[in-house]
Amino acid sequence: MNSLIKVIAKEFTDSGITWGIGGSLVLKRHGIELVVKDIDILTTVEDFEIASKILEDLGKSVHKPPYKGFESKRFASFEISGIEVDLMAGYQVFYDDNIYSYMFTKTSVSLKDHFENGVINYTSLEDWYILYLLMNRVKDKGKIKALEAHFRDNGILRKDLLDEALKNAPDRVIDHVKEKLGILLDAEIDKGMI
Repeated sequence: MNSLIKVIAKEFTDSGITWGIGGSLVLKRHGIELVVKDIDILTTVEDFEIASKILEDLGKSVHKPPYKGFESKRFASFEISGIEVDLMAGYQVFYDDNIYSYMFTKTSVSLKDHFENGVINYTSLEDWYILYLLMNRVKDKGKIKALEAHFRDNGILRKDLLDEALKNAPDRVIDHVKEKLGILLDAEIDKGMI
């Protein structure tokens, strides 16, 4: 999987698009042990077509039914060297008859691994912590606990992103974060935005 990530990263680096690895691979990159079965990649809506073309040239496009509870404004799935690669832009989570939009931009990239032919971009643990809490799936409970332990042991790297994410999060998520991490939020949370 690592060699495929480097191939993709080189192509994306050469094209100049905005992109980042998301999901379980972000946790794994930060030393959180878990099994990773696929590669999730986020890009901007503007760069989606370029990224999609690159991935299709590397493998083949595959149809994937929509997920319950979350979707992307733009989504494509590929099989490359026997590995599933999902490309997303405009990622959204549905909760309590509301929609949470993950606003992926260049500032969402929190870690970069440089290698000879390019750069691997990773989105933030803080963003995925909020997304997993919003998705509220049983299969993510272990990831949430592992993230909380990681934050307690290593601190919050991108408090700016956490504060921004919590501005649009429901009370249950805000309360959970405060209870588990004891974070005092810098930004005023407007409950009317929920």
